[in-house]
Amino acid sequence: MTGLNVFPDHLEVTVTGAPTLNVLYREIGMRGSEIVQVGGPT
Repeated sequence: MTGLNVFPDHLEVTVTGAPTLNVLYREIGMRGSEIVQVGGPT
């Protein structure tokens, strides 16, 4: 199974059979304030 968890300061990528990969937003050229929120009340 593959998964992606979004946190305020990093992403966690999980793939079955591999360790979890933590990716800081600055490593992919983003700042925390650039993240678009998805979901929640409308």
